[in-house]
Parts: sequence; C-alpha cells; structure tokens
Amino acid sequence: MKNRFTFSPFRNAVLKESHRESWTVLGANVNTGEDGMGVMASGGCGVVVACPGGVRVLPDSTAMAQTENATLVAVRGSDIAVLGAAGLSMHGRGGNHMMPNPVAQCVSLQLHPFAHSLVGLCGIDAVVVADFDSQATRVRIDAPNSNAQFQSFAFSLGHAATIAASSKDNRIRLFDVRDSGKEAAVSEPHHMGVKPSSVHWINDTALLTAGFSKMRDRELALWDSRKMAKPVVNYKLDTSTGRLIPLFDPDSGLLFVTGKGDSAIRTYEVSQTALTATPNNFILSQSINNAALASKTALNVMDCEVARLMVLASDMQTLIPISANVLRKNKMDFQPDLFPDTYSDEAVMSADSFFKGDVPPRIKIKLDPRARSITLTETPARPSTTSTTSAPAPTPLSVPVHPSPLSQPSSQAMPFVPYQPVPLQAPTPVADTRVSPQSVRSSTTATDKPSDPKLEQPPSHQSSPKTAPRFSQPAQTTHSTFKYIQGTSTPHLFDLKTGNPTLPNECCFLDVNGPESLAAFPVSGGGGRICIYPTSQPGRFPAKLPCIVTGSEISDFGWSTQSKKSVLYTLSDDGILRTWQLSSLEMDLSHDLTEPRDTLKVNPGKSGVLAIHPFVDGFVCVSSSDPRQLALRCWDACRKVMVWEYALTETALCATFSSDGEALVSFGKDGKVRVLDAKKGSLLGEGVGFEGVKGARVAWIPGTHYFAACGFGRANQRELKVYNSKNLTQVAVTGVEMSPSLITPYVDESLPIIYLVGKGESYIQIFHIDIPSSDSTGTPVKLTKCATYTSPHPQLAVSFLPKSACAVRDVEIATGFRLFATGLERLSFKLPRLRKEVFQDDVFPALRLAKRVDFEAWIAGGETNAVEWNVVDLCPEGMERLSDVKSAGTPRESQTRSSLTVAVELSEEKKKLAAMEQMKRLAMADDGKMVQDLQEGVDEDEWD
Repeated sequence: MKNRFTFSPFRNAVLKESHRESWTVLGANVNTGEDGMGVMASGGCGVVVACPGGVRVLPDSTAMAQTENATLVAVRGSDIAVLGAAGLSMHGRGGNHMMPNPVAQCVSLQLHPFAHSLVGLCGIDAVVVADFDSQATRVRIDAPNSNAQFQSFAFSLGHAATIAASSKDNRIRLFDVRDSGKEAAVSEPHHMGVKPSSVHWINDTALLTAGFSKMRDRELALWDSRKMAKPVVNYKLDTSTGRLIPLFDPDSGLLFVTGKGDSAIRTYEVSQTALTATPNNFILSQSINNAALASKTALNVMDCEVARLMVLASDMQTLIPISANVLRKNKMDFQPDLFPDTYSDEAVMSADSFFKGDVPPRIKIKLDPRARSITLTETPARPSTTSTTSAPAPTPLSVPVHPSPLSQPSSQAMPFVPYQPVPLQAPTPVADTRVSPQSVRSSTTATDKPSDPKLEQPPSHQSSPKTAPRFSQPAQTTHSTFKYIQGTSTPHLFDLKTGNPTLPNECCFLDVNGPESLAAFPVSGGGGRICIYPTSQPGRFPAKLPCIVTGSEISDFGWSTQSKKSVLYTLSDDGILRTWQLSSLEMDLSHDLTEPRDTLKVNPGKSGVLAIHPFVDGFVCVSSSDPRQLALRCWDACRKVMVWEYALTETALCATFSSDGEALVSFGKDGKVRVLDAKKGSLLGEGVGFEGVKGARVAWIPGTHYFAACGFGRANQRELKVYNSKNLTQVAVTGVEMSPSLITPYVDESLPIIYLVGKGESYIQIFHIDIPSSDSTGTPVKLTKCATYTSPHPQLAVSFLPKSACAVRDVEIATGFRLFATGLERLSFKLPRLRKEVFQDDVFPALRLAKRVDFEAWIAGGETNAVEWNVVDLCPEGMERLSDVKSAGTPRESQTRSSLTVAVELSEEKKKLAAMEQMKRLAMADDGKMVQDLQEGVDEDEWD
C-alpha cells in the first residue's frame, strides 16, 4: 500500500526534436524491406541504415562493400547482421562471416540476445535459427499451414529460449527453441485486419503486439505468455493505414508508438497488466517512415535524456534525432533514479552452451559518467557446466560523459570502406513563401569535421542547381498568448449505432445549429438520411433516430445562418437542392421527415459541394461534378433564380464565401485556386493551389483579406497554406504531416486561431496566425504551433458553436461538438488564466456580426457594401474588465510584482474586508443584552 499513490518519474518525459544542424542527410534514398519501410536498426555501435551502395553505420559514416542491395539489418551491441542479395553476412568483433540465406521471402531478422553466432530469420513459411560458426540451421519452425504464414517474430528477453511469432491467421504462437521449436502456446485470433501485425517482448513473460482491426483501427495488445487465451489489455489508437512502429525501453518502461506516414509520437507507460497513456504527446515537423531507439550508452545522462529516437523521414534521406528528457532543476548531479544500471547488449555465450541449457550471465553497465567502464555481472541461477572459452569475452562498453547525437566514434575497427554522401545544396527562397528553409548540413556530425578531405570539398560535378522548396520551414513553437490552450471533451450523446462515415471527403459530416442546438449528421440507410437531433437532451441516443430522407445520396448539407428559424439545405446526387424548415419544439422525433419545404433543381447532373452565404437569405453556391457540365452556379433559392454560372475544366473540390460576403474562393482538381466576385461571378484572380486531387477545405480569417486552406501535396503530404486574396500569393505555407485523411480548418470568429481537424484522427492541432496590421508593410504572416488536443476516440467531424455559446467566466474561447463512431462529445477549449473573476477582454473582443438582408437589397448595393453590422459585447453584466483593472494599477506595481502575487494579495485583502464587515454587522445588531438573558429559565416556585 505504500506505493499506491506514487508516480513514475518517466511519466512527464518530454519529447524534443533536435535542431536541423543535428540532422543527418544520407545523400541517397534508404532501401525498403518487405513491409515497405526504410531498413534501419539501432544498437551499441550506433544506427545502421541500408543504402543502395551498402550499409551505413552512424556515427562512423562508413559502409560495408560486401552487402549491396541490403534488404534487412539487425544489430546486437557491436555486431551487425545484414541480409542482402549475396546472402546472410555478419560483421563484428568476431570477424566477418557469410552464409546462404536459409529462408525464402524473409520479413524479419534478429540476432540472438546472448549467443555469439546465432541469428533468427522469419520467412513467410518458416522461422529459422541459424548458426554462423557451423554454417547450418540449428532450428527450423515451419508454418502450421498455408493460411498461417508468419509475419514477424521476436526472441524472449529472459533466456531467449522462447520465440513469439505472429501469423497470417491472426494468432500469436510461442515456440521453444531448445526443444527443437516445439509449439508451447497459441492464442485466439486477434488483430483481425488484413495487414500484418508485429510482436515484441516487454519482459520475461509479457508480450506486446501491434496490428489492425477489421475496421482498420490500429490496436495495441498486451499479453501474458503464461495465459495466451486472450490479451490482458487491448488498446485502440486510431484509424489509419500506416503500420504501427512500437519502440519499448525496458529501463524506464516507456513505450513510444508511431506509424508509417504519421507525424505524431505517442508515449505510454507499460506494466505487466496495464498500458497507460502519458500526457505528453509529440508532433514532428516531418512525416515518419521508420524509427528506432538509440543505445543507452549514447544518451546525454547529465541532461536527463532518458531515451533517444532516431526517426527516418518520409523523404528516405533524413535521420532526425528526437530526445526524451525528464525535466529536473538540478542537472549538475547524476540522477540515479532515472538511469538504473542497464543490461549490456553484447553476446556472452556460445551457441552450443545455449542449446545445452546454460543460463547466460547478465552483465550490467553503469550509466554514471563518474563510474566509467564499470560492469556488474549477475551470477546465473544455475551454473554453467560447459566451457565457453571458444567465444571471445565481452568487453565492457565505456560510457561517454556528454555524447552528442550520432557523434560518438566507434571503438571497434571494422572492415568498412568510406561512404561519401551527396552534399545537400541550399535551396533558393520563393517569393510567395514566408521564410525560405535553411540549408541542412550533410556531414555526419554536428561538431566533428570529417577526416576524409574528399568530404570537406565536394567535387564540382556533384553540385546540382538550386531548386525551390515545396514547403516553408515548419511552424515553430514560439511565444504566443494562446500557446497553452487546453482542450477537453465530455460525453454528451452516446450509443450511436447507425453512423455513416462513407460519404465523400468534400461532404460535411456534422453541423450544429447554434440558436436551436440541432445537430445534423448523416446516418446509414437508403435514400440519403440525415439525423436531426437536439443537443439540449444529453444521454443515450434512441433506437429510432429522427431523420430527414432526401430520396437520393447526400452530396453536402449545411444550416442556413441567415434565417430566423432553423433552415437546413441539402444537396443530393440528383442535382436537387432541398430546403427543410425544422424546429426542436415542432419536430416529431418518432417519425422521419420526407417532405421538404422547397425543392430546386440546381444542377443537371451529379452535384458536388455546397456553400451558403453568411448573411444573404437564400443565396447559395453549388458545384457540379458531372464531367460534361462542370461549373459553379450561384442561386437565389428564395426566388429560384440562377444568379450566375462560371464554367470549369476540372471538378471543384471546395467553395466558400468570404466573411464579408463579397468574394467566393474555390479550389479545383487542376491544382488552381480561384477567387470570384460573389455578385457577378467574374474571375478576380487565379493562383497556385494544391498538387493533390484528394480534396481541399478553406476557412476565411474574419476581418482580413486572408484565408487559410488545407489540402494535399505530393505523396499524401498534407499542407496548410495562408493566402492573400488580393493577389493570391501564399504568405505562409507549412507541411502538416502525411496521412490519407482530409483536414478541415476552423478559424475562430474573433481570434487569430485556427483548428485543424482530420477525419479518422484522434487529435486536433491548433495554430496561431499572426496577421500584420495594415500599416505594417512587409511584415510576414506567421504560423505558430500552440497546442494539440488528443482523445482516445477517432473523430469523424467537429462543429463549433457561435462565440455567444462560450462560458466567458471560465475563459472558454471555443466550444462545440465532436462526432465519432458511437456518439457525440461536447468539446471545450479554455485558456488558463489566474484572475477569472474579471472579464478577459484581451481574448474576448467585441463581435462584429452582419445583419440579415435579402438578396435584392444586397444586389442593389452595387460596388459598395450595403451590409449593416451589429457589435456584440461578450462581457457579462456586472463583471469588471481586465483592461480596467490593469489601468487602475500603478506602473510600479505592474513592473515589480507578478500577477500571481497581486492575485494572492487581493484575495487576502478581500478576506479581511469580509471579516470586518461581519464584525460591523454584529456590532450594529447588539442591543446590550447578553446571551444568557435571552434564554428561558424556570419559575420561582420550582426552586427549593
């Protein structure tokens, strides 16, 4: 019970991306294995990467000439095993060894943890343990049948006598290596997806598997090898197509999970029976192809670096170190609680000794820099009876005092030939981007100079012309008022069983009407069904959902923001725009609604996206996706008149009206962005859009002539761009990450904050857009990464409510609803402020809302804007403003005392004043009588 309320010191480990000077540019694309991921491994000798010219070992910056076209690599201490076209080779302290490949279609390679010459190979038809010394196969485990082909394997951590393997039939099998590969246990089917799963050992008895469910949900499962009937824990991460990459550190118990094509790295604490997510998630500036954990001896222990991830970027050329540090004030002394003695990864016994049943001695290494080269040897439980003098004794590894990322030279001389990387040229800045990228150093270290003179001065024929970058530098986390936005979600409506996530990406999946709080979202069923449910009734969804039935598949829908009553527009594949007038008080929640208020044929063929004007009643824009009649058409739905038509050559991916209603922006499959006059339909400008054709979304920044757009670049690279609508220049560009799902930007009504929401993702990224004022010419637009909200449920869509729905007393700057597969959550974003008793007018400026006008009055305004605006003050009645409180204080107080000190003093002063007021009231109520005079006594005749 004494450890019941203790927490792990590694829970608050923070991941940090290294500077670009520490990145390693390989100069050539990394080879890919059977799983399509870059071939890399990490161990005591460094990070091993397979390149076309050989296998490069970092930090040595060398390559093995004997292993061209390497497909798999494995590392154990200073030993490296490589599987290439010529066969299987091993390089290390015992020399160089070669042998033929014993399996066909090898998918996994691993060196034995304790035996010198043993190596394990996993093919689709068999798992083989081969011996380099005898040049023979010691153990061969064939697949049970053709439907149970192997996908991955791993040696156990205890005595490495057990092999765990995952199979195509979604089962985990355990085999005893010393008993000729006899099957020891088999699990029930799990990870039912069609993509391969992977297996990893956590400790002597616990297993971790990573795979997919039937619905493409990425899963982690924790198993007990003594009870393989079902997993101890099954943890669902998100929905994605990228294969999971789990990296486990046994010393700290931290599990780092990422995936191919992801940019997020999640951190978990793993125990024998639990898998707990830590609050510190990390978003990398690049998308990830593969990752590996660096050796413990390479960590900067004096900086409290408990782990280091080496990430291979999606360009297959760049290695990025990511450090996991525990924040400590005292970094002058070694922290023994963070760095216990770790096991050495060097081989300690021969293959014959292992198969005879000898227990390997476990050698531990001290990570304290003051105790260099000191090793602790654990006595085995059962003494070995076989001499192991034939194998070289392991040499303790020396621990550097302050190792830099990938800059420690190897102490072993290996027969490698130098590997000369191609120098990376500095790119030329682009006129329409915010900042041009810095040139990245192509040397293998950040501080050491190469010893080869050829590397110092590259040949002239290798220099390539400077090319313009496709992205500007990633948004850096700098100081911002909104840096520490805190997002929370609470269950609101649950037990949804008929959701429909199969609509096109361009379609709206959730829209909540602010005044009536009616949520509209598509549900499964024929005829284009949209559920209309009041969010004012939290709880369980009924078995029969109230729906409107359009009669055709839904293309897009949305609530009208101009009408006094709740009006919903639906656009269907039959080219008909239907208008539905709904009310939470008048709706019959037990029957479907099939008769709209009005219908209008807006397209002759199949329809695309729908855009609703922000304040003109009945003015909508629709796109046609019929290849024969591609166009944008604006209609007055009230009078059923088409206002204008603009012909297109490619399908429009999105269309959105500006915040002032005077312009319409559209992105097309031809990779261009167009801005049209909303009244006349004339083209105002045309610029460069997105290279991808999977979809795009736009959000205008209120009060400015800028708009933000999200789309796809090359190879599913998602991009966030900020455009100047006057000349359609890209004033800020950043690559978000690589993923197949479309992200939708949501810009705050009054604050320069943008929320990026991706379908099928479990996080929301928040950016601060620093828009320069009109009088500051030449000031660039800046994108600052603020925070990331994460949730265990992958989302389908998010709908934000108007600013008037926020709880300003709690400094809630945004609120809305979040739709996921089985329910609806209430979403809230707040700013941590100390003085919540005053109105925070710096983050709640007055709203400027346009008055509702009809189409004729708006058109009659001509070139001038005939729109009237209402100014709404969000300050509650009787609440003091923060600006007034600051102006009342003297400059000396604001300069010498912190806000926390002032708040504490004010609260103490209020307590004293309240006590004085209470004493004053008691004194005023005193009439000279004592308390005992007010009590009722006994009669005189009752006394003796």
